[in-house]
Amino acid sequence: AFRDTVESLEGELDENFGRVSVDLYSRTQAGQFYSALEKAKSVNELELSLYWEPTSDILNRNRLYDPILDIMRHPSIHSFFDLTPMDLYNRSSLKSRNDNFFNLRRMEIIMCYDVWMKDVLKQEVQSVDNRGLKRLIAMAPNLKGLTLHDSEERFNALYSDIAQYQTYPIDLENLSLRILPPTSESRQSKVVLQDLADLYRVHGRQIETCMFDDKVDDSAVEALAEATRNGSRLKELTLSISKKFSNKRAKDLASIVAHSELRKFMVVVRAADVLVPILESIQWKHLRQLEISLGQGFLAAAMKTMVDGMKISERVELEDFTLHTRDAMSSGDEELLASFLALSSLKQVHLRLAMTLGQARSLIEMADLSRLQRLTLSTEGFDSAKLQIVLDALQNATELQTLCLSEAKITEKQIEQMSARDVTLTAKTPPYSTYWGMNKLIKVIDTSI
Repeated sequence: AFRDTVESLEGELDENFGRVSVDLYSRTQAGQFYSALEKAKSVNELELSLYWEPTSDILNRNRLYDPILDIMRHPSIHSFFDLTPMDLYNRSSLKSRNDNFFNLRRMEIIMCYDVWMKDVLKQEVQSVDNRGLKRLIAMAPNLKGLTLHDSEERFNALYSDIAQYQTYPIDLENLSLRILPPTSESRQSKVVLQDLADLYRVHGRQIETCMFDDKVDDSAVEALAEATRNGSRLKELTLSISKKFSNKRAKDLASIVAHSELRKFMVVVRAADVLVPILESIQWKHLRQLEISLGQGFLAAAMKTMVDGMKISERVELEDFTLHTRDAMSSGDEELLASFLALSSLKQVHLRLAMTLGQARSLIEMADLSRLQRLTLSTEGFDSAKLQIVLDALQNATELQTLCLSEAKITEKQIEQMSARDVTLTAKTPPYSTYWGMNKLIKVIDTSI
């Protein structure tokens, strides 16, 4: 039985969810596991870790990684997660196989081993043979999405080779970058991508998600701004700005925002001079999720800019808003924030800023926060009596599903009180964002490389 095989390998099997986790220490064990997997009825999620050394299997060195390929072809495996060995092409039958991986719909591949070596062992980055990965991609004709974890330099070279065959979104996790299938014009481009600026210049109009931080060169920002002026498919943008930079870069960032129908926008700003023009450029009629983290002293400017922008927009459909700042609210800030939060389309609000009990009650009343489905308030330092006042202010909340009073000492009685109203009460703050979301039905980690 499959369970017996899993237990003999000291693995874990959850039959309710069809989840399997097992460590393999030899090629023989891998073959044994695959034979049992073929007879398994309902395996939906498979996590494997491979621990055998290449030098321990000299007789099979040219087919060392074939068990991975066999497992990939299992019909119930639709998503594949793999830390790809640098020598996959030469140490498997990949180059001579005629069968395809028709079952695969998604692949997520880590190709960062040599970068890790450079960072940890201070060695020179080795050249990597990408033929294995390219062959894998070619043998999976039904792919709907590909995610790569790789260095920017290697991604440029790899994408130059595979762009002409791309028919599905490709994600580069390191840059939170998603590239949609190329247009006919960019597909015919013969440019060999040398850097990120080249990538944005040639393929910028089909980029769907993107992240810019202080490490990204001005030339790359300028290239994407130029590429998106006559059309943009950008839907998600993250800006992390912790230092001052040129006015040209600020204008380019504002241009990218202005020419894109963003649905999700995340901004971490520590430089006041770039904040206002970027927020002024938002197309509010398309935006659904906004997450802002502000440096001290920026709250008033940010709120006024956003409130003014919403007033002149033909419509606003924002559903999810997160605000984080170290600023203490003044009465003016409170009124601006309440005006913004009164937006009828909002369903989730997460406020991570210091506030008094009076300010918390005032915001709940002025912005009618009791209408929301999810609400987070910073209540650090509130005792149980003050928390009860906040809960009482939300007693008319009929749509509320989750209430987070962060850093608060919530009593069991208060949890039971809200549970009776079908509301989950917690002190655990929700995460800032969720960029790692792909459901991995198989995870293979090769620790021998």
